[in-house]
Amino acid sequence: MPKRDRLGAYAACLLAACASASGAPSPRALPDDSLERDRVLARFGERLYGAVATGHLEEVVASDRARDALLKPEAAQRTSLELASGKGADAAVAPSDRAVWGSARYAGLCIQSGRLELPSGALGLSKAGFVFERGLLIGREPAGGELAGWVEGVFVLTEEGFVALEIERIEPPRRDHSDLELAVCELADHGGSPQDVVLREEPTH
Repeated sequence: MPKRDRLGAYAACLLAACASASGAPSPRALPDDSLERDRVLARFGERLYGAVATGHLEEVVASDRARDALLKPEAAQRTSLELASGKGADAAVAPSDRAVWGSARYAGLCIQSGRLELPSGALGLSKAGFVFERGLLIGREPAGGELAGWVEGVFVLTEEGFVALEIERIEPPRRDHSDLELAVCELADHGGSPQDVVLREEPTH
């Protein structure tokens, strides 16, 4: 092979490697390691709380580029059309609710309706990944009281952490929410402190 062609091929390989390294995230299953699993959930819980408290939900919602990587082409197109038609518009956080969330600090996240979604499933993921559909977001007020509200949508675990394909509903925060005692969590982040909320958990299969 002529030297110029070899250099061209080498440059193409470098570009391909760079593109791969900076590529969009892909779905993944839950980590086998419990500590890693806890870290992934804690990071997302904090990010989700911040997004809800500020009203900047785009901080946890997949970008168009990420959605195209997470979903098969037909599923990505379908989701884009649904979002363009206004699906999820009701998930906007009212200023009064943002103020309540913002007056507290993140204290935990209780996940329900979680599963390993296969590429053959209804969502049309590009590869198998862990998905959940609702989470009880929990805050602790300075005086020690707890508040919580359900966040519902479609949340996918990727190589970079959890991301929302869509957010359909955010319950206004309620002080001393009854589900703090009643909800059974498939996965839970307890806020990293023994003083934070204690949630009942059941194994995720």
